[in-house]
Amino acid sequence: MSALNRILLIGSVAQAPEVRVSTSGEPFCHVVLQVSRPLRSDGIESGSDLIKVVCWRQVAEQMGKYSEGAQILVEGKIQTRKIEDQGQVKYLTEVEAKEVKAIFLEEKFDSQAPKLKAVKPKVEKPVEKSNGPSFDFEDQSFSSSLPSEFSNDVKEEIPF
Repeated sequence: MSALNRILLIGSVAQAPEVRVSTSGEPFCHVVLQVSRPLRSDGIESGSDLIKVVCWRQVAEQMGKYSEGAQILVEGKIQTRKIEDQGQVKYLTEVEAKEVKAIFLEEKFDSQAPKLKAVKPKVEKPVEKSNGPSFDFEDQSFSSSLPSEFSNDVKEEIPF
């Protein structure tokens, strides 16, 4: 049986990410993504969730370019880790990012922007008929060139 562990999140960066280097020399960063929940059926907002995201290598370097509040899309997988803190075992659930992209969901209206003029479409001259084959299906001469099995005279009943 195969399995699938994939998640897509759209949200805003809750704190500016800080790229660090691991003991093995690979860049990484942890970031918290604020993801809004969908509206309830009665139209009231449901709040948002803060989700921990870890990035490695090029994805970490790319994440370091985003500032707090940036809208991003994160694609990755969910992973859990076990850590010991003062003799207690704790489990962390986080998203390991495979790809991060900036997104622009909202366009702000700028009243200072120039207004667009309506453009009248250019009308081209119709192409003259050539002496080649006609594909005008209303032309009756077309039907006479059909093979006999496609003529209107064939009436077969198809049993069901």
